[in-house]
Amino acid sequence: MGAQDCACPIPKVELMNTYLKNHRKILAACCAVAMATLTACGGDPEVGTATPTPPGSLVLSGTAATGSVIAGSMVETKCAVGSGNATTGSDGNYTLTVASGALPCVLRVTAGSGTVWHSVAAGTGTSVTAHITPVTHLVIAYLAGSDPADYYSSFPSATASASEVSVAAASVVDALRSGGIDLSALGSVFSAPLLPGNAYDQALEAFEATLVSSGVSFGQFGQWVAESGAASRNPIAAVGTVSLPAGMRLQPAASNCAALRSGTYRVITPDRSGQLASQTGLITIDANTLSVTYKDGDTGTLVPNGECRYLNDGGAEDVVVSQAGVIAWRYAVDGGATHGFAIAFPEQHHTVAELAGTWNQLGFERNDAGTAYSPNAATITFNASGVSSALSYCAAVKTCVEVTSSTITRVVNSSGGFTNTSSDGNDPDWTFAYRAGGGELMLVSLAGNGSFSYATRQRTNVPATVGTVSDGWTISVNGQLQVPGAPGRSTNTILSSDSVTGAYTRQATATAVGATRIESLAVNNPRAGYTLRSAESVLNSAGAFETVSELVFLGMRGMGVTPVAFTTFPQFTISVARP
Repeated sequence: MGAQDCACPIPKVELMNTYLKNHRKILAACCAVAMATLTACGGDPEVGTATPTPPGSLVLSGTAATGSVIAGSMVETKCAVGSGNATTGSDGNYTLTVASGALPCVLRVTAGSGTVWHSVAAGTGTSVTAHITPVTHLVIAYLAGSDPADYYSSFPSATASASEVSVAAASVVDALRSGGIDLSALGSVFSAPLLPGNAYDQALEAFEATLVSSGVSFGQFGQWVAESGAASRNPIAAVGTVSLPAGMRLQPAASNCAALRSGTYRVITPDRSGQLASQTGLITIDANTLSVTYKDGDTGTLVPNGECRYLNDGGAEDVVVSQAGVIAWRYAVDGGATHGFAIAFPEQHHTVAELAGTWNQLGFERNDAGTAYSPNAATITFNASGVSSALSYCAAVKTCVEVTSSTITRVVNSSGGFTNTSSDGNDPDWTFAYRAGGGELMLVSLAGNGSFSYATRQRTNVPATVGTVSDGWTISVNGQLQVPGAPGRSTNTILSSDSVTGAYTRQATATAVGATRIESLAVNNPRAGYTLRSAESVLNSAGAFETVSELVFLGMRGMGVTPVAFTTFPQFTISVARP
């Protein structure tokens, strides 16, 4: 956004000489103020005299820019009460008055190219700054869950509170940060200083350049943001498509895996240390070089081992990546003598209010003696303030008891994620949230003793359609929190499905080489949102009987990742869908 000439009011030609003679000092002062504040002097550009602001009026002002100023363009606004318009100056600034107006307001400006950009003014007061930029346009897309033009058309019937606007803005800023455009230090994207060459201006230019280099149109990016916003307001109806979040799609991709992108990842490595801080941290991945910088500062290089699969540490470690960018990692411990398990996903920032609702959880918990881990489950409800209102705990996954003696309070942790504190005095644990491109959230929680869990919002599932084929890697953790073997392979095809009872059968890969077997399952068993595989003895395609163990799994919608708990022995498995 280059520096522009001062855009002060210019009188009619026939008054020019007289006006300049008598008011030269006033004109100079006006321009000086305008250059200092990047705010147009106001008034009628035809007559050059300031129009008095009627008492009780609302004044909106700001800058319209995309990285270059949007000059000489009409700005229009519709408010909860009133409407108005103005024309941007040569510096992109505008000031408009809405007689007897009342917030909130939605604004739009039509650039010379014909592109229409939107913004919003919320809160209180009679004088509000509301820049109009591609970033504010994305905030409206997130807020509306649709094209901002629709939001403008339906205004004021479609209004949003100041807190809702704030959440939407924070979500967009976070999405752009994961894409390499960091606006987090600016403050409000609606009122932060927007001057030629300053940080906001540079960020707009960087965003424009990043879209070009990534081959993503602004319209497509805006659609991804809108889908995420719609899902945040109605998570039960989230699309659930396994895909990357909008910001990560701007980052470079690995040559053998479109889902592995450059960026910062939250990594969770459960262990028995008793120290929460040692079990989580941030790593960075360069998808171009496949280099990894770990949380302790060490570096390594991933070696491709098929599509979205890698070897690391000289082949001692296995890494697999889902199409939503979730990484499952079998890492070496004690020089490779044993192996542990880690999960990683792009680092994001969420609010406590976003995690309101009822969640199903499936985890692996250390026993009271501290000798081993076994599967557990829970269903818990949180309000928008982060306080639990209902908790059902299932020590054996299937059999649950209502817990009424304590509540859990969730607050933002300054180091990322959320701290969960129980009123019964138990040690706090740490929860991290990740929203994939389909709009759904996944929660991963960690306790100091190495216990961990995965959670997704509770919903009533339906069986998969007959003919659906699933193919994934599996990484299994034993009761000592170790991963004895390399990732396995699991494939299955749905053979039959009963939408009334939720029962279905699938043809699955058997342990015998080249053999398959038929398995019986049921959705919403033992509770809504979970799926149970029945224990039985079946004849496989090689003519041998196999014992099928009972298990319960909890699909993380939109993640390409499924946690699996065996109910009769201590094993916890993560299944990661192959591309």
